[in-house]
Amino acid sequence: MDIDAGTYLRVSEMRSPGIWAGSTEIEVAAHWLQTPIRVFHLGNPKHPGNSWTCYGAEFDRFDSRTILLEWANRNHYNFIVQL
Repeated sequence: MDIDAGTYLRVSEMRSPGIWAGSTEIEVAAHWLQTPIRVFHLGNPKHPGNSWTCYGAEFDRFDSRTILLEWANRNHYNFIVQL
């Protein structure tokens, strides 16, 4: 992104109740936690069916833990506890 955090919070309305996080916030979380976050896409029209997107891939090491999420119902992320 080419804008500062304050501008982003204002234009994205992320401070407002009821606003949901998306790929930008997942990318930031991966960098903040220094942990890869993988999102499984089932029925997401922006991604091939049954595919994964990795945020924070640079933190993907042999000894690292990975957070797994499923994009569901076109507006929600579920935490995956077992593959």
